[in-house]
Amino acid sequence: MRINDLSQFPGVRLKGECDQEITLGEQMVSNLKTGRAKLTLVIDKEDSFPVISIGSFIGDLYLRLAARNAKIKIGNLRHVKANFTFYPGGQIELGDDTSINGLVAGLLESKIVMGKDCMLSHDIHMQPHNQHGIIDLETRQLVKDKRNIVLGDHVWIGRAVSVLPGVTIGNGSIVGANSVITKDVPENSAVAGYPAKLVRENCTWSRSSLEIDADATAYLDRLDTPD
Repeated sequence: MRINDLSQFPGVRLKGECDQEITLGEQMVSNLKTGRAKLTLVIDKEDSFPVISIGSFIGDLYLRLAARNAKIKIGNLRHVKANFTFYPGGQIELGDDTSINGLVAGLLESKIVMGKDCMLSHDIHMQPHNQHGIIDLETRQLVKDKRNIVLGDHVWIGRAVSVLPGVTIGNGSIVGANSVITKDVPENSAVAGYPAKLVRENCTWSRSSLEIDADATAYLDRLDTPD
């Protein structure tokens, strides 16, 4: 359907005009009709030409298109509360079964990629580029620091974490609350601190604190049968 047609759904708040196509899964359409999902789409430029595909989610998603050519690919999520602003070249890819309780991110000539079955807590900030320009005094040029942020599958990020540009967080890993991630996190490990440091190796996590739940079991099974 056309982005301009989204205003027919009770769960959609549309600001601005854009006659581009948007792809929504059947469950997403149902969630918007019933109000189980809320989607705010702010379009600063009518000729934005975004590519947007959303499988489904429950919760509240805010997307601001502040420039042209945003690319947004969202799988079948669990619950989401997130605020994304897209500047030139901004992209996101969110994998199936991921849950996000509170994320704010801006994207400029960079992208954020999350794998499947990730779990993000509240008050998380991701910024794969500098908020303002940094000038090299020798070259009198802007320092280019626009680097992607990548989360593997089954990653757990605790409350009030900041993830800085160029970071990859490996499959199965855990990031402790209030951490600042400045460098890559190895697979199946736990990090914490300001800046974050390795606190445990050879570990992963379960959504339940009382048992190893089905999602964690599926991840462990994949470790036993690598590709």
